[in-house]
Amino acid sequence: MDMFDKRFVHFIWDDKLEGKRCFVAGNIALLIFRVNSDDEAHRAVVTRNADKTLAGEFPFRAAGVSGICSDFRFAYYDPRYDARLALLTKRGVKK
Repeated sequence: MDMFDKRFVHFIWDDKLEGKRCFVAGNIALLIFRVNSDDEAHRAVVTRNADKTLAGEFPFRAAGVSGICSDFRFAYYDPRYDARLALLTKRGVKK
């Protein structure tokens, strides 16, 4: 079963995301893959990109992704992601 739900995709900064753990990616296909595969290496606390030159194209900054501070076009935040994943794993549907 897919974990991805387009309602939780962000491509413009929203202050509600500040300090939230989000999956991040540079394109939608990669974001979908990361969400569905529970790619913890690309899930990090996001902040607004303070670099005004880059913020229009890469509004999300995620520290610790791949060991460096990186900027991304897309962020995915589902407040119930971990609970849904645990339920699916328990039922044997996921992983």
